[in-house]
Amino acid sequence: MNDIVLNDTSSANWTKNAQAWYSNNIGGPNEWGFRGFLDGQGHTVSGLYVNGGNSSGLFTQICGGTISNLGIVNSYVKGTNAVGAFVGTFGNYNGKSSALNNCFADGTVTVEGAYVGGLVGYASGKMQKNYLLYLFGYIPNFYMVLCKIK
Repeated sequence: MNDIVLNDTSSANWTKNAQAWYSNNIGGPNEWGFRGFLDGQGHTVSGLYVNGGNSSGLFTQICGGTISNLGIVNSYVKGTNAVGAFVGTFGNYNGKSSALNNCFADGTVTVEGAYVGGLVGYASGKMQKNYLLYLFGYIPNFYMVLCKIK
């Protein structure tokens, strides 16, 4: 499996002509969120460009799902509320916790409203062995294990 390149980020103003990623395609607003298991096997997604609304990121929502061993690099993620490179809203589903394990993000994450983080915008769940450029937004009842700031 190869790394995924969504947009060419070689120019300084790459976001001007970038193809937008619509995270509603994964864990969109009419669903309960991503509930599966994704193992990136140490690969990266680069050139992620999101200019969205609420719950913006590679995933809109993760509710009871797990993402492991994946990086997001050279990215630009912007939204209104709950904005993170991996996921806008991260939580539980029917008692099953979400998990983000051994993941990292490198890029720009901005919010126009509230709740922003490098990996996750708004969270209640468990994350282990992750590293990031930014700290998390609003995190009720949350703990992190072995995380470092790059």
